[in-house]
Amino acid sequence: MKLDRFSLKWRKHLASIFSFLNPSFSTCSRCEMPWSNITSHTTWLPKNSGLFPLCTSCWEELETPEARLPFYKQLWLRWHRSGTPKEKWEDIETAVMNE
Repeated sequence: MKLDRFSLKWRKHLASIFSFLNPSFSTCSRCEMPWSNITSHTTWLPKNSGLFPLCTSCWEELETPEARLPFYKQLWLRWHRSGTPKEKWEDIETAVMNE
């Protein structure tokens, strides 16, 4: 069941329920809905790799690259702290700003 059409308020409200029902899925960084119940927005990077910290609904609701950028930075910092920075921050920032 995809919940993309629900408002951010409802997605956040339902997120804990759906996360409980889908414990193995990671979530959108903004609304916290599991990927099993929403559609991800992929931002493509130079080496044909992509990342998706935001669902399509959250990506669209955050209308500017500047509003979206903190969620990408949060993901990159999480990778960096775990010792696996998969991409250079500059490449991610450029990709986000050019979308």
